[in-house]
Amino acid sequence: MSAIAETARGQPDARIHTLLDWIRQHMCPKLGQPGATWTDIRVVIFTEYNDTKRYLKQQLEAAMAESNRAAYRLAVYHGPTPPA
Repeated sequence: MSAIAETARGQPDARIHTLLDWIRQHMCPKLGQPGATWTDIRVVIFTEYNDTKRYLKQQLEAAMAESNRAAYRLAVYHGPTPPA
């Protein structure tokens, strides 16, 4: 089981596929193609977990790598949330 899990590590899951489909539909129709251009629509994604944040960042950066101005397409903000 560990070997199977290790081969899948870092691969996009169904949630990433759904998110990338949404991005293609609303933000970047040619996402994944060199020079793909973006619309003016933006999205904010919230997560509570650092591991999820790292995974999302890695997956989104990989998907956006060939697009226009890829280095400027993803911003990550983090910080504590007070219990109150």
